[in-house]
Amino acid sequence: SKYLRIGSETLMEAAEALYNQGLISYPRTETERFRQEFNHFELIQSFTSVDGEFGSYSTKLLSDNNFLTPRLGQNDDKAHPPITPCKAVPPNSINDVTQRNIYTLVVKHYLACCSRDAMGKE
Repeated sequence: SKYLRIGSETLMEAAEALYNQGLISYPRTETERFRQEFNHFELIQSFTSVDGEFGSYSTKLLSDNNFLTPRLGQNDDKAHPPITPCKAVPPNSINDVTQRNIYTLVVKHYLACCSRDAMGKE
């Protein structure tokens, strides 16, 4: 909520709406671990058909051995996966601005979790 500059109640209402639309996984979880059987490739592949930065980044992520399995976080409630996109849609197809921004953040965070670490130059 700090990154998007919205209150936590507004954030949770919008996240619940995205969940009810089938766009993200259950948002009220502290889980940071993906189960071993989670199909990252299938999810990332679904984003390759989305125009814009999601499609181009997903395509790059699946090529040239750029994909890395996400690190295991410390928390796992064993009931829900980490907050993850469930359906690949263009962000501009989400009419509500707050929902669009949250969805975009969830997708970017997920794709970053599956990416190699950034390398800086001195």
